[in-house]
Amino acid sequence: MFKRIIPLLLISNKRLVKGVGFKKHKYVGDPLNAIKIFNTKEVDEIIIMDINASKNGIDYSFLKEISGESFIPLTYGGGIKSIEDARKVFSAGFEKISLQTSVLNDIHLIKDLSDVYGSQSICVSIDIKKDFLGKYKIFSAIKAKTENKKVDVYIDQCIKYGAGEIILTSVNKEGFMNGPDIDLISKFSKNICIPLIYSGGIGSMKDIYKCLAHDIDAIAIGAYCVFNGKHRAVLISYPDMKTLKK
Repeated sequence: MFKRIIPLLLISNKRLVKGVGFKKHKYVGDPLNAIKIFNTKEVDEIIIMDINASKNGIDYSFLKEISGESFIPLTYGGGIKSIEDARKVFSAGFEKISLQTSVLNDIHLIKDLSDVYGSQSICVSIDIKKDFLGKYKIFSAIKAKTENKKVDVYIDQCIKYGAGEIILTSVNKEGFMNGPDIDLISKFSKNICIPLIYSGGIGSMKDIYKCLAHDIDAIAIGAYCVFNGKHRAVLISYPDMKTLKK
């Protein structure tokens, strides 16, 4: 089965941003321009994450602008706390939603949403941070601290309540472009019975091939599709899918 390579774009105040380790986010361009560029590539889908929406609310009018520019299936994450929030995001033209903070607070929201929109439309994003003892912990970006939940148990709960897809992001690797956390992938992918997306540390085609050799369904790329070269010059790009399909 062909595996997906998905651009993951972070937005803040209508701007495209990128950081490292969930910190030091800097402006890297116009999200609408990035969408236009991806329209010309063989992009499978795009994930849009608003890093401020949990605090500031969802900018539905801007989501409509994004979907209006895109010819590609879109997933949106950030600030979705209710069925009404989800309805507005879907009405704005997005095919899937990604849940994170709201589910950490109330996992039953997954079931509420999957009952209405179907599991295929519901993605749960889980940020994983390795502590100084080398143990993997669930990380809450909005609280800037780890959660007292076992990763494997939490993943099982998300699937039980109706998640149709899981995104696992390595906080320690995010934005650094220094290679993926293969141990994280190996540890948690084997018992996941729904599509799994890995994100974090991808900085080359070699990294992509390394990830694809493991039991995952997709890779989400952030820094790798907005930066180029050792000086991290901004350049919106996408891997040559013809080489991946060989």
